[in-house]
Amino acid sequence: MNEPYIYVILIGLCILVFSFVFAKPKKQAPSETPQIMQEVEETMEGFMVELEEDNRKLLDTIAHMKENHNQSLQKMSERMERLEHEFQQERQDWKRLVLMTAENAGQATARAAAPAPAQQLTIPEPVPAPDEPPKPAAGIRGRYEEVLRLHDDGKSVDYIARKCGLNKGEVNLIIQLALQEEEASAEK
Repeated sequence: MNEPYIYVILIGLCILVFSFVFAKPKKQAPSETPQIMQEVEETMEGFMVELEEDNRKLLDTIAHMKENHNQSLQKMSERMERLEHEFQQERQDWKRLVLMTAENAGQATARAAAPAPAQQLTIPEPVPAPDEPPKPAAGIRGRYEEVLRLHDDGKSVDYIARKCGLNKGEVNLIIQLALQEEEASAEK
C-alpha cells in the first residue's frame, strides 16, 4: 500500500459514504414541481422555435448559394462553348493559312526553278561610302539570317527554335514571312 493513488481512492470513498450517511434529503413542495415542469416545457418550446428559425435561415442560405452556383456554372458553360467555337474558327483559319502558305511556297519554288528571262535587268545595290556606317539589311532575311539559314539547311522548326532561343510559333512566322517576302520581290 505504498502507492499514492490507492490513498486517493480510499479518501474519495470515505467522502462519498459520509455524504450519503449525513446528508438529509430535501423535500420539495408539491406545488413547485408542476411549476418547474411548466418552465422546462416553455424553455424547450422556445428552444425549438429558435432551432426551427435557425434551420429555416440555413436552408435559405443554402438555396441562395445553390442558385449562385448554378448561375456561375451556367456562365462558365456559356463561356466555354463560346471559346470552343472561337477555337474551332481559329483552327480553320490556321489550316487555311497553312494551305495558302504551302501553295505560295510551292509557287515560289516553281518560279525559282524556272529559268530567268534574258531580258531581266538586275540593279546592283548601292555600296555605302567608307565614312558611312553600313546599313542593316532590310527585310526579314536581313533581320533573321540565322533562322532562315538553318531553315535553308533543312533543319527542323524545333531545332531552329532551340538554337536561336525563340518559340516554335515565332520560327514558323519568320519562315512564312520570308517566303512571302521572296514571293513579293519575285513578282516585282
